Amino acid sequence: MKVTQFFYKFPRLFFWQAAIVLFLTVFVIIAPYASFLRFANIFDNTNAVSFFHDHVDILYYYDVVDDFFVEGSYPPANTYPPLTYLAFLFLRFVVEFFGGSVYDYIMIFHALMGVCLILALGVFHRILRILGRSPLLSWFFFLPSFLYFTFSRFDILVLLFLLLSIFFLLEKKYIPALTFLALTFVLKWFTVVLVPFFFIYILFDIGGGVAGAGTVQKDSTIIRRALHGWGFFGGIIVLTHVAMAGFLGFAAVYQPYVLQLGRLVEIGSFLASLIGGVFYTDYEIFSGLIRVSPLGRWVVGMIFTLAQFFPVFFILLWAKRLPKLSDKARRQEFLLWVGLLIANFVFWNRVYSPQWIIWFLPLLVLPSGSRRLWIGLVVYDLLNYTFFPYGFFLGYQPGEPFILLHALSLVRSLILFIIIVLTVRELLWRSNGHFLSNTSPSHDS
Repeated sequence: MKVTQFFYKFPRLFFWQAAIVLFLTVFVIIAPYASFLRFANIFDNTNAVSFFHDHVDILYYYDVVDDFFVEGSYPPANTYPPLTYLAFLFLRFVVEFFGGSVYDYIMIFHALMGVCLILALGVFHRILRILGRSPLLSWFFFLPSFLYFTFSRFDILVLLFLLLSIFFLLEKKYIPALTFLALTFVLKWFTVVLVPFFFIYILFDIGGGVAGAGTVQKDSTIIRRALHGWGFFGGIIVLTHVAMAGFLGFAAVYQPYVLQLGRLVEIGSFLASLIGGVFYTDYEIFSGLIRVSPLGRWVVGMIFTLAQFFPVFFILLWAKRLPKLSDKARRQEFLLWVGLLIANFVFWNRVYSPQWIIWFLPLLVLPSGSRRLWIGLVVYDLLNYTFFPYGFFLGYQPGEPFILLHALSLVRSLILFIIIVLTVRELLWRSNGHFLSNTSPSHDS
């Protein structure tokens, strides 16, 4: 009976979408092997990348734990948080334990990401139901760039945990909400920008109330749950780092942070197209549209890094608004802020990773009613799909100018900037409609 009630909470559309994902998962696993034999050099980019599949990063996940399997040591070039490295280690151990090869590793990875996509869709539908939004918004998961990087990176796992965190937060279940938020952080560091907004949202839940409700709840049970939730959040972060240090040495804890902070302006980023940077596979230096000295590039890079955290400084203004909002409006604004924080983090980043669209696209679709924002997200996804793999592998020739690459990067960055502006516009309309017009951004007339 409980199982039946559980499935009734999902619309029929979800099950059709799950079937489509299963078909795509099988296609992604089988299709690449029809194009080259198993004895072909899969580590050659001409075999590893096409418009239908990409194995380059998966091969890196496989390779980054080589030192451990060969020498039992920690690799000095790992740039991932502790839980991510341990996950790569575990997956390769399982594959090799059963006598599998790198090909089996790739197939299992694709299958796992397909499962994560189905689960993420399920959680997304549950959040749509809480917000009273149309289930049709879930089709944004099936845009080409979103699907492409779902199967070729592990970021869909991070999105799954983030959506679970948001779902439990909206349900006022703080322990699982903050547990999953901590898991996102030890997989990918970017969610650190979300912590202040989670804190304010929970703080209002504890000591606030809902506008018009006439009462202010101060439930000691809720306070305990919130404190326990933050305890779980800190505990998971500490335990994963301690486990990493005990298993692989203290260097395994601090080196990824040092390497990430020391990364240069890399190809594909908005900043690299402006002032130049490095091609990250071989660190070949190239120039951008504007010639800048190495010192100038470093200074501009630091300015861009600080700009990534700029929206966080408006948290007090948002906190001041919370007592005036209904529960529905508060949830929608929270999600808009979360999407804005991540999109802004991506825009100003001096490093480029095309899979980052997975981080923010669903979070902006959930609360926004702006058709212009939806169109912007679709256009960005299509440009992101065109940009990669063409700009990175199929269109890059050593020694040739990066004119087309710069052009694609700048156009893609312009669309992302427009998305950020439209998100800010919707937040401004919600706070002071007369700043813009008397027309709701939901209609974009």
